[in-house]
Amino acid sequence: MKIDYDRSLNTEQLEVVKNGEGYCLVLAGAGSGKTRTLVYRVAYLLENGVSPKELLLLTFTIKAAKEMLSRVEVLLGSSLSGMWGGTFHHVCNRILRKFAPRLGLSQNYIILDDEDSKALFAQCIRDVNSDKSVKGFPSAGFFSYLRGISINTLQPWEDILRNMFEEFTQFYFPIKQVFEMYERRKQEGGLVDFDDLLLLTYRMLRSDKEIRDYYARRFKYVLVDEYQDTSSLQAEIVELLSSHHRNLMVVGDDAQSIYSFRGATIENILNFPKRHPDAKVFYLNQNYRSTPEVIYLANSAIENNQRAFKKQLKAVAVDSGELPLVANLGSAEDEARFIADQIGLFLEEGIPPNQIAVLFRASYHSAKLELSLASRGIGYIMRGGVRFFEQAHIKDVIAYLRVLYNPKDYMAWQRLLCLYPGIGPQTARKLYLLLRDMDLMNINVEDLPRVSSKAKGSLRKIVNIFSSIKNLSLSEACRWILEEGYWDYLRENFDDYTQRQEDLIYLLDFLKGYQDLETLFSDIGLNENFKKELGGTDSVVLSTVHQAKGLEWDVVFVMGVVDGQFPHAKSLREEGGIEEERRLFYVALTRAKRHLIITSPTMSFDYRFGGDVPKRSTFIEELPKDGYKEYCVGGINSSLVW
Repeated sequence: MKIDYDRSLNTEQLEVVKNGEGYCLVLAGAGSGKTRTLVYRVAYLLENGVSPKELLLLTFTIKAAKEMLSRVEVLLGSSLSGMWGGTFHHVCNRILRKFAPRLGLSQNYIILDDEDSKALFAQCIRDVNSDKSVKGFPSAGFFSYLRGISINTLQPWEDILRNMFEEFTQFYFPIKQVFEMYERRKQEGGLVDFDDLLLLTYRMLRSDKEIRDYYARRFKYVLVDEYQDTSSLQAEIVELLSSHHRNLMVVGDDAQSIYSFRGATIENILNFPKRHPDAKVFYLNQNYRSTPEVIYLANSAIENNQRAFKKQLKAVAVDSGELPLVANLGSAEDEARFIADQIGLFLEEGIPPNQIAVLFRASYHSAKLELSLASRGIGYIMRGGVRFFEQAHIKDVIAYLRVLYNPKDYMAWQRLLCLYPGIGPQTARKLYLLLRDMDLMNINVEDLPRVSSKAKGSLRKIVNIFSSIKNLSLSEACRWILEEGYWDYLRENFDDYTQRQEDLIYLLDFLKGYQDLETLFSDIGLNENFKKELGGTDSVVLSTVHQAKGLEWDVVFVMGVVDGQFPHAKSLREEGGIEEERRLFYVALTRAKRHLIITSPTMSFDYRFGGDVPKRSTFIEELPKDGYKEYCVGGINSSLVW
């Protein structure tokens, strides 16, 4: 053999690579060399005479598949021509293209991307609700999400609607009409969407024995990466493709199953040994990423989950002598200042900015921190998302305040006018030219020339809002704007409206820190200018924990660790929710290589109770006292605290 496996792998990895016949579950802890193990397993099979055509590697990104196959080719010095490797959608598309006519589908079908799918749903919604008599009807994005969850969990969409979106059950019949029209128009146009690639392949494999046998016999070995993130539908496809040779290796970590909102289910990995009683279970517990101190704390955090495989990560690195830090802070402002100051000091010590990350449970947690970093001239990038004040719904609401502050603000007028029926971009421009020199509080809508009655009706609502908010505090003014129509607009136009609602509720609290519009817009303006000048690849990373999975940094801050935020309040109302939140916390902790800092602003606003709730997170209370140092601060800190 070209590869010396005994020298290239540790004992745990070697066991997987050499003894991975039959049904195998590989429980690969964070930083344990999961990808390396899969790469060497593929290489080992090929060196033992298995043809590349007999292998199927399923991953969650095309990038991951290409990286793994490339590494195998480098190890062996030969091409993997004929081997199938890619995402579930990629593999299912290859199968579907070959046998599409058996489903009454043309082989030259067109795949709708997410935007195309939403556009088609939008057309169907317009046709079903052509006179717009149904008010508060869900958006095209909502239909796309509901259908995707239904397909991936193999549950009727009606059940999901009742269980997750009770507020929309009143629209059951028009929703049913939209779904029926969507399916009919796809069929008429020879179209399939991303979810169809999985669903149609599954149906074909399950119902057509000839096709099922063709692929199940071809793929002698099936390997699946990130198995904890598979949906019920994906798991069923895997079972069908491996049903002949029964050589199925699934690799994952139940402790990092955090995507139930996408339709993933932890049940797949937890129940694998029950589904296959003869399955071998391997453990990869050696962590090559973090210090022993970080690993000790992470192990302690996740051991409180009951529905889990019991295992312990072991750090390969030697003790660093530095315990993780839990910083007990007063307010969210204190937290933002503290983190920004500590980041500045890390930078002074020579740690590269792109080796520093701040992780949070939800995107709105970063708002105050963004302003604190901007005021210190510290460059940052928002990974996988949009900065707080750049988000559409935040800019929509802020637009009202901008007009209140400067009635000649063209961009703000244009934005808020286009939120209303009867007003498009051209009408908004015309209205702006009429309104810019008028007294905002004394606009006579009836006197405006060449304006449609529908646009006048919308303009009356806008004028009434300005009249009502002129003497309110900024937070109360914002609340009035939301209650006078924007909540409805949000629900009708955004599929992720519940997350955006949380952002806006946070904005209410954020505005409590401001007494006047001048100070507010100076701070926001600083943030906007900073975005253009300092943000770059060599910057501090801000990210939700979900977006950070699979990544690592020398320094990791986990912020907003208070009950109601982390764990999120809604997790307490969902079955299994608190355990998924704890897994999310575990993922956050295991991103840190050397320095781990958990911040808990115990006087952080908690909208569930309408006031300040001084309670740090249950997850911190569960940690062993000997696993971290504590630090309390009520204001700006001027030195590194460890």
